[in-house]
Amino acid sequence: MRPAFFFVLLFVFGSAYPLILRAQAYQRQVELRSDDDSYLFYGQDKYYTAGTFLSYSYLAKESANRKIIHLLEFGQLIFTPYAGNVNDPGRQDRPFAGYAYIQGSRSYINEAGRMLKLSAALGQLGPQSGAEQVQEFVHRLLNLYKPAGWQYQIQNETGLQFQADYSMPITKDKSGTLDINMVNHGSLSNIFSNAATGLLLRVGRFNDPMHSVAMGGGNLSKQEKIQNEFFFYSKAMANYVFYDATIEGGFFNKKSQIVFDRMPFVFSGEFGCQYSHRRWALSYSVIFKSKEVRSIARADQYASIHISYRIK
Repeated sequence: MRPAFFFVLLFVFGSAYPLILRAQAYQRQVELRSDDDSYLFYGQDKYYTAGTFLSYSYLAKESANRKIIHLLEFGQLIFTPYAGNVNDPGRQDRPFAGYAYIQGSRSYINEAGRMLKLSAALGQLGPQSGAEQVQEFVHRLLNLYKPAGWQYQIQNETGLQFQADYSMPITKDKSGTLDINMVNHGSLSNIFSNAATGLLLRVGRFNDPMHSVAMGGGNLSKQEKIQNEFFFYSKAMANYVFYDATIEGGFFNKKSQIVFDRMPFVFSGEFGCQYSHRRWALSYSVIFKSKEVRSIARADQYASIHISYRIK
């Protein structure tokens, strides 16, 4: 895939920006997120090669010391071996796999900076996820190579997934321009099951947690004067993987032809920046992951772009 369509979106958003003249209270948000290794701009197209996510969130409740946010999200993830046209099964170092889901979540954020997010998702692994068709369409649209090898992809399985995310502040400097937070994640499913913990460091101009874009909708509020944000961040995570159906095949459906064992411990690092101003929020980040598959596959890396628009 290529990032050209995102430059178009950014141009449209930039053209519309001068029309936004006054502060308002924004209580709803639409967000588009795209993960793609081509956003690294050096021709890579492998492993976790693309992800597209569209979400709608709204402020359900807000008081002086607590906020509740609801979110509905649709997502699709696409995985390939070291290239998307490895037609020889003997050369595939990771299975072709696709996963699509719809997810609902409820987030609680308090004035102390603690956030708890509970999620449940219904998803589809395998050919019914539409990953093969999406990759073929995008490659044809952008005149890229023709994908091959999807006949060996992980087979169909419906997944029910439950997730919990919890974060809390650890320290903040006196100037208010640097803070460190602990972040935790857990997932239980027949598709992905894992537990992760790590640290998030932010440097720059950011709001308190109840009103920060870093909290995934924390900047939704009944207040009319939410300050702008621009900060750099880094996040390091240690992840224990109990099960990954995109590597090992379905938990219940054992008919996939190409499967591998997972690496139980996976470490990741993320570096990026976030910007929030009135209705708009933008972010760009680069993610590095240690080896995930017990094969000749190597470590993985990709980039992520977020664009969100807040509604009164």
